[in-house]
Amino acid sequence: MDEVCSSVQATPNVVSVRASRQTCIAPCGIFFEAALNQSLGTERPIHELSFQWSFEDPAARFEALSNDFPESFKDANAAQGPLAGHVFERPGTYEVRVWVANRNQNYAIDSETITVEDPEIAYAGTRTICYSNRGNFSGCPSGAQRFTSAVDAIRAANQSRMRVLFRSGEETLFSADTSFRGLRDIQIGSFGSGAKPILRIDGSITRPLFTPTDTNGLTIFGLDIRGDYDPRTGMGENFNESGIQNVGNVLNTTIFRNRFSGLQMGVLLIDRPVGVIVADNEIRDWYDYGIFDSFAERTAYIGNSIKQNPNAVSGPGGTDRSITPRWADHGPIRTSEVSSLVIAQNDMVSTTGWSSNGQAHQPTIRYNQSGTRGHFGVINRNRLEGGFQVVMLATQNSSTIGNVGNVIVERNLLIGTGNTGEFFALSFGGTTIRNNVGIMPDVISTLNPFWTLALYQSRPSTVENTREPVVIAGNTVIQLQSRSPQEFRILRLFETWTNANFREGNNLVYAPRVPNSSGFPNYLPLNQNDYYRPLAGSSAIGSAAADGLVFDTLDGRTRPARASVGAQEPSQ
Repeated sequence: MDEVCSSVQATPNVVSVRASRQTCIAPCGIFFEAALNQSLGTERPIHELSFQWSFEDPAARFEALSNDFPESFKDANAAQGPLAGHVFERPGTYEVRVWVANRNQNYAIDSETITVEDPEIAYAGTRTICYSNRGNFSGCPSGAQRFTSAVDAIRAANQSRMRVLFRSGEETLFSADTSFRGLRDIQIGSFGSGAKPILRIDGSITRPLFTPTDTNGLTIFGLDIRGDYDPRTGMGENFNESGIQNVGNVLNTTIFRNRFSGLQMGVLLIDRPVGVIVADNEIRDWYDYGIFDSFAERTAYIGNSIKQNPNAVSGPGGTDRSITPRWADHGPIRTSEVSSLVIAQNDMVSTTGWSSNGQAHQPTIRYNQSGTRGHFGVINRNRLEGGFQVVMLATQNSSTIGNVGNVIVERNLLIGTGNTGEFFALSFGGTTIRNNVGIMPDVISTLNPFWTLALYQSRPSTVENTREPVVIAGNTVIQLQSRSPQEFRILRLFETWTNANFREGNNLVYAPRVPNSSGFPNYLPLNQNDYYRPLAGSSAIGSAAADGLVFDTLDGRTRPARASVGAQEPSQ
């Protein structure tokens, strides 16, 4: 960003960085917002300006993401958009910066200093509690309390600024209360070498493993939290238990680099927690949701792998827990109400659902299902696969009213399955969908035919919501189905959205086998091994209409003055 802006002087007093906190103990997560004081000449600055972040943390990385996750999405030291989140794994002082720019390269910079304490100092001596059921305390910090009873170890953390560390390579069965009430700066993690310590939830209890209550500064890291639910068979006792569930007024919670499997939900957030960062976790084999968030305020889900078992089974009965087998019924992430939310750099797969007798797989993301007014969301650099709608930006049903807000969905890779009918379904004004690549492989449709990039989901709505602009621009859609493909349209049913204000342009469609394929320009050649980037000779290159709607490409490059159609520019 410095190189892009080096020839132009920064405009002062345009943006201010707001952090959910300025100090914390490593590892700890912080939520950031680029609050605008000026618009840099744009009508809709949240949607029309470019926001780029650096956390001054070059060693940051995501371990949960697989090797084939898109390389340009992996950088844990950078973020994009007016909202961002980051986990600081190491102690130190960090100057977090945001650059804001318009299409004319007028730009502004602001920064915030973050101080991260050393946990070996903050939790020195008896403020650290080590637990080993085998009495193996190799790697336990000097002077720490030592326990061979997990219940006693948890209960010993009875004041603020304490941590409990479980011995790596060991397994513990939990059936006791593990709540923390009214405490600050509590950490639950691991010590020693070996695999993550396994914390197994006793099937005879019906409560989450960890239930923070009125806490501020809780971090849970480096654990393998397991139940016995198996989505392949619908059997197991842990269909009612989650890994973590907050209660009450919870602030500044970090859930970092854990593994959750065989549970009702990996993470369940209720009672309006503020400042939750869920980063670099693996969530598998859930019954209900990977993550359920009742109210997302200064919340970030970043760098997680949330993938349902590929052999999970959906069946009749849906969400009725009295029926056995209890088939897995929802997708990776659902947010009921949204105030400010980031979903970025995650790898998510949905393979199950409850409706249509289990045939309709749930979306990978269900955003702001209660239709909260003033919602603010950033969804970028994710790989999202599966669902009858891959991403749902709409209220949960026809009795829920949609309210106006802002959501920006950019630089994502979406992959359809035989279950997919559309990549996006939306009913919120103030939505921008740009620079995404959606690929429908050559699979047989098993539910409804794949027929559109974005579908208007008919929902009751305020007039204010319907009139706020919707922009769908600079995307690439690849439809490769060869067996009975449906006629394809970029948008569906938007003409039925009363008073709607929507703009669509510069989207590249390659759908050689659909009945209306001749209705789309021929942009070949395209590089199918590089997310269909246009190759030399493609008419997509430099032919985008000037609209000011898109800034970056799928891989984060700044668009030239003569931009190309679709989500990518040709290789340099």
